[in-house]
This record gives sequence, structure tokens and C-alpha cells, in this order.
Amino acid sequence: MDEKDERITRLLQQMAPAPRDPLFRIRVLERRERQSYRNRVLGIVLMVSAVLIASAVTDGLPRQIVLGAGLAAAVVVYAAAMRQMLRRLF
Repeated sequence: MDEKDERITRLLQQMAPAPRDPLFRIRVLERRERQSYRNRVLGIVLMVSAVLIASAVTDGLPRQIVLGAGLAAAVVVYAAAMRQMLRRLF
């Protein structure tokens, strides 16, 4: 009976799934963070582009207001993204 138990145990250990790879989890988390960062940067670039296009279309004082508001919005979004990133790092 002991030989059969040992043989079954050995076969089960050979067929067991591989242990979890912690480096794989770190790579997945890193990839997700990079993707999130790219999305935030893309959002900022699109926002600034929209503001520049809108400011090119308008003329005079409204142009300055639109440009200022757009740049302020970009700073707010970027500051929030930086704050979130720093919070995750530290």
C-alpha cells in the first residue's frame, strides 16, 4: 500500500500546475501602469490640441480665455495624474 501511495503522490506532483511566478505579476502590473499613463498623456495631448485649435479659430479676448482655460485644465489633469503616480510609488 505504501508503494502505491508514493507512486500516486509522485504522479500527482509531476502533473501539478507550475507555481505562481511573482515576476509575471509584476510585469502585468507594470504593463497596466504604463498603459494607464499613456492614456492619461494622450488625454492631455488631445485636450491641449483641442484648446489650440479652438484658440486658432477664435480671435481676440475669447482666444486668450479659451487658451487659458484649456491650459489650466491640462495642468489640473496632469497634476492629478502626477499625484496619483507619486502616491503609488511611495
